[in-house]
Amino acid sequence: MDNADNPVEEVRRAAGLSFLGLSEATGIPRTTLKRKLGNLSAFTVGELETIARACEADADDLILTVMRQVA
Repeated sequence: MDNADNPVEEVRRAAGLSFLGLSEATGIPRTTLKRKLGNLSAFTVGELETIARACEADADDLILTVMRQVA
C-alpha cells in the first residue's frame, strides 16, 4: 500500500496536520510513526484511537478501515 492510500495519512491530511504535528499531537515518536505509515510495522488499536482523537476523526471508522486493508 502506498502512503497515499494509507487511511491514517488520509485522516492526517483531512485534519490539516503535518507529519510532525501528528507525531506531537499523539506522542508517537516520529521514527515510529514513519515506520508504521510505511507499513514496516503495524499500528496498535490504541495508537489508531489516539490518532483519530488528535485528528478529530471517528476512531471506529479508522480502525475498521485499517483492519480491512490488512486482511
